[in-house]
Amino acid sequence: MTVGELLKEYRVKQNKNQKEFSAGIVSQSYYSKVEKNIHRITADDLLLLLTHNAISVKTFFEKLEIDPHQEQVNKVNAIFEEITKANYADNSLAQIKKLRQKLLN
Repeated sequence: MTVGELLKEYRVKQNKNQKEFSAGIVSQSYYSKVEKNIHRITADDLLLLLTHNAISVKTFFEKLEIDPHQEQVNKVNAIFEEITKANYADNSLAQIKKLRQKLLN
């Protein structure tokens, strides 16, 4: 989830339009582009928005879960799960090679 997506989620939950939510901290036009992930928001402006809209900074960042490597971690976990489920009693070298290739991609 991106910063813009999470801000929009909070805004919608509070039944506010973009102008009300951005409250002059940034223009409504700029804020709209933040929600659409076209523009980035500064840390200062983000903190002002969160404070103005009574959103806990800690909770916001916990929900954000920024981890640039999460996709890779998920891929490796899925492959290890396949390895665990695979039956290697038959010494399935072809299956092992196939899973190794997935890991390398």
